[in-house]
Amino acid sequence: MPVRQVNQLVAFLFVFALIFTLDVVSSQFISSILYRFLNPLSVIPFKSRIFATHVVEGIKISLNQNGSERSHQPLQLPLGDLVVLGLRGEYIVAVGESKPGDVAVDPDKGRLVGIVRNSDNQVTWIESIFSSQVIVQVTLESSGTKTDGELFLGNRIRVYENIDVIGFEVEISDTFPCGTLLKNLGYAKIGRVIDREGIYYIVDNSFTVPSRLLIFPGY
Repeated sequence: MPVRQVNQLVAFLFVFALIFTLDVVSSQFISSILYRFLNPLSVIPFKSRIFATHVVEGIKISLNQNGSERSHQPLQLPLGDLVVLGLRGEYIVAVGESKPGDVAVDPDKGRLVGIVRNSDNQVTWIESIFSSQVIVQVTLESSGTKTDGELFLGNRIRVYENIDVIGFEVEISDTFPCGTLLKNLGYAKIGRVIDREGIYYIVDNSFTVPSRLLIFPGY
């Protein structure tokens, strides 16, 4: 490595160590200032994603790609009632047929459980919303204030506005597959925001193994 690059690397390490030391001495004052400055910039991609989701949803409806399905959703029955066999990692295994993209709900708890990933020979594999690969679009509301967000790992939420949402009620968004249908049937509730952890808010939603599942049509 050339001497110039070595000197640059040493300088960067020195600056990093200096900032880190000052941050520790000042009780994380510097990091809090940086977070307030950079956080609005980091939220822009998340706002763009939810905006794009709403636009795509509007295009689908305008092109009648799923217009007939949505027009009948309030009266539509679930596709099936599946008996749960058990867990396999982040997947719930159940007896019954469905198709990838369908939505699974625990009818006894009235809560969203996960997304169907595979179904073959009367065995369905549902990836739990507590999986790191599943993101659920949600809305948060309290005292007339309403905002959008995304649910991660089943109980962590990232919101798109710079507001404190502790105490807000969380439910599935209309932009989530068959989200409107789940609301109409009383299966949209996720929980209530009870705490904050870094950039995420914590919801009082915990995982329990259901005994049976209702399957609703996805996209």
